[in-house]
Amino acid sequence: SDVYKRQEYMGNHQSSEQLKYIVEMEIHHKRDVRQNIKEFIAGCSGGIGRVLTGQPFDIIKVRLQSQSLENPVYKGMVDCFKKTLANEGPKSFYKGTVPPLIGVGACVAIQFSVLEEAKRFFRKLTNRSKKDVLPLQYITLSGAVAGFCNTIISTPSEHIRIRMQLQCQKKGIYRGSIDCARSLYEINGIRGLYKGGAATVLRDTWGYAIYFFTYELTKRTLSSYTNQEELSLHQKFWCGGITGIAFWTGQFPFDVLKTMI
Repeated sequence: SDVYKRQEYMGNHQSSEQLKYIVEMEIHHKRDVRQNIKEFIAGCSGGIGRVLTGQPFDIIKVRLQSQSLENPVYKGMVDCFKKTLANEGPKSFYKGTVPPLIGVGACVAIQFSVLEEAKRFFRKLTNRSKKDVLPLQYITLSGAVAGFCNTIISTPSEHIRIRMQLQCQKKGIYRGSIDCARSLYEINGIRGLYKGGAATVLRDTWGYAIYFFTYELTKRTLSSYTNQEELSLHQKFWCGGITGIAFWTGQFPFDVLKTMI
């Protein structure tokens, strides 16, 4: 392998301890790269699944958030579902699906790369090694930074999706997500795509701070309670469920504000 060839080449110039250190660092680097690739693929798969399963609920949420309080079109969630299905058909529940599907890979890459980089920064700041447990306040700050950076992709993606979801006719203003993006850019330039950006920054910064804090807290609490270093799949599932509830509860007011803008 390249590692052993390099060791042989450098053997006459460095001590065995130095060579051992170099070899170990390269092996760890390759492992980290493979692990990052696995996490990226897993994150993209999870993100695609989340978009596809959550889109019908999201369109109902958006329409309820944006309707007039004085003259509401829908009486509630069930009424919105019935009217949307009757007037626009089942396909309407997947309006605006393309932008989040396209952006999910970029969002995952930004979220987790920034999160890990922020965690490394705080470990260095507090003189902690990779094996040391990072205090929850630093996990929370790392999540907030990741959420802030995530808005680079999530702001235009969600703006286009909401525009598509609010088209209540079978033939709306936009022919599709790409046509919507083109129209917004032609009218107001890049600012048109990033309308509602301030609300999205507030939502994602606060939301992902809650998200990563809650997930890490539930994992640590459950590990301590069960005396397990590695949780099982179903235990991680419940941690994720609790995290999702906390995530949406905390960020929902900002999400309403973003939709209204």
